[in-house]
Parts: sequence; structure tokens; C-alpha cells
Amino acid sequence: MIISYNWLKEFIDLDCSPQEFADKITMSGLEVDAIRKLNAYDAKVGEVKEAKKAGKLLFLSVDVGDEIINVATVDKSIKSNDKIAVVKAGDKFRDVKIKPKNFGNFVSSGVGLAYEDFNLESSSSGLMKLDNTYENGILLNDLPEFNDSIIEIDLTPNMADALSVLGVARNAKAIFGKELHYPESTINYVDRDVRLIMVNRTTPGTGEQRWFHLSIYPEVFVFNTEFDCGGNNCPDRN
Repeated sequence: MIISYNWLKEFIDLDCSPQEFADKITMSGLEVDAIRKLNAYDAKVGEVKEAKKAGKLLFLSVDVGDEIINVATVDKSIKSNDKIAVVKAGDKFRDVKIKPKNFGNFVSSGVGLAYEDFNLESSSSGLMKLDNTYENGILLNDLPEFNDSIIEIDLTPNMADALSVLGVARNAKAIFGKELHYPESTINYVDRDVRLIMVNRTTPGTGEQRWFHLSIYPEVFVFNTEFDCGGNNCPDRN
């Protein structure tokens, strides 16, 4: 089970760190396998060169705050002074360790991230451009938009009640003695099947951040919909 710590705190008021939370629930039977954060940097593009032998590539020199590194990309729209998200060689992204890659006289020491890497698109043709107001070299996880901890819980077959964020929150209520509360829902229905769906749309606002951190692409979702089940607006069961 993979949960967002920020999302969990919408159901229960926790005043401990993610590590303290993980330690306590592990001692109570919900074993935490890992806690991970986004290990990418805001980077400013400097020199941009087109690869002579590998014509489909651009060779970038990017400033990640404490050093300048080389990054290769197929995105031909990148220009000097653009801000992009970069994972440095030796660091991990989505549990995959990034390795240097040799292109003859150019060694790429990191990778630029695209919108699909943030689960904001199913397929991207270019790198994600960041806001120029962000501090150069800052870890994205230090920004409010990306600041979260992802907790991976190893559930045994008898712990099916924790197969959701709400389920983990219920367990946390018993462990921490905190009150459980429910965020206001945007979908109201009574004794009806929800059949209205919107396909290939990213969820709005904080929803995008949640699915990104959980490594899920929101392919099909129902959102911002209210059904008046006392009138003619309810979907037909048939």
C-alpha cells in the first residue's frame, strides 16, 4: 500500500514527522517498507548546443545551484534561461538510480523530467518548464507544490482494512488517539451507480500533486459532479 502523508493528514490531524509516524505504525502491525521523497532539482539552463553526430539531441549545461552539470535531451524547444526539473546522476527517481550517459565528448550527468514523469500527461514530447520565480538549485520537495512524503506499507492478508488512505487513517486513530474527520466530498449520490466519467483528464489542483507523488496517472476519474437523486439528474441504472 502506497500513501501520501499529506493526503493522510486530511483525514487525521498528525503532528509527528513521517518517520515518527512510520515507526509507530510499524510497531503496531502496519510494517513500513520505505519512505521516499522527490529527489529532483530546479535547474536553470545555460549553454545549449545541438549534437553534431546525434542530431536528435540537444546538449545542455544546467545550473543546479551548487554545481553545473550536463544534460542531454530530445526536446528541441529548450533554450537558455529556461527552468527545468533535473535529477542528478547517482540520485534516484521513482526508485530508479540515475546513471551518467556518454555521448562521445559529452557526458550527461543527469536527466530532465517531462510532464509525464509528474503524471500530468500520459505521454510528453518535451521537458516540464518550471516557474522562473523558483530559487535556482532548490529541491522540488522543498516547494509547497511538491512537498510530501510517500510511505510504502507492506500489508499482510489480514490487514485488508488498510487498503486505502482512509483505512490507514482509521488505524492511525487507534494508534495515536486522534480524531478522524472526512474531507468534504464533491460527489453526492444515494442508492445509485455513478456512471458519468471523464476520460483522459488530469485531476484539478491538489489532485494532480497527489497522483504524481503516488506514481499514478489519472486516466479515468469522476470529479466535480453532483447528482440530484430526487429528480431527473441521476444516471440511469440501465
